[in-house]
Amino acid sequence: MQYDLGRVVIKKAHHLPHWYVEHGIYFVTWHLADALPAAARERIRNECDAYLELLRSRGGGALAAELELVRRFRRKLVNRTLDQCLGSCVLRGEPAAIVANAIRFFDANRYELFAWSVMPNHAHAVFSANDGCSLDGIMHSWKSYTSNKVNELLGRAGILWEREYLDSTMRNDRQLQRTIAYVVSNPVKAELFDWPFVESYPERIARAIG
Repeated sequence: MQYDLGRVVIKKAHHLPHWYVEHGIYFVTWHLADALPAAARERIRNECDAYLELLRSRGGGALAAELELVRRFRRKLVNRTLDQCLGSCVLRGEPAAIVANAIRFFDANRYELFAWSVMPNHAHAVFSANDGCSLDGIMHSWKSYTSNKVNELLGRAGILWEREYLDSTMRNDRQLQRTIAYVVSNPVKAELFDWPFVESYPERIARAIG
């Protein structure tokens, strides 16, 4: 089933565009500030530039369509790199629980969760925003609160999260199911067995896919 996304607004925030979709279901990834070392960032940038050049060399494509393909390609590269658990990976034990509790705190109030997972250096969430609540507002709430609490717990100061986040909007049932499967299986793929910081909501998923 294709989803009626309603009104779509694309905003440029810092370096990445973010899609604000009325009645949309979002897939969002955000990560620790040190989760992508300089060498990894450069490799991702170079691979994305090469991919864009390949698309342009084929000709006939609209610029907007090409950029959207590159955006998806970049997301895959970033997620693949994050799964290598680079950086400090402080999101284990109590720090991970702080992030998990923050994600669940306003569920059914500001948003409706379909699935989420907290990994050692990043987090994923699939959710829809309720009326009057924006994607940017939800992300700011999660990142601001958890940054303060995790830093306090670890006795540290400074930036915890990368400023940007990666988001995409589900367009149909197949994409939603595939994305949720990726989120809930992420810990196992990273060999984090019996990892408690992951959850899905089967009844909500069934209702969403009709």
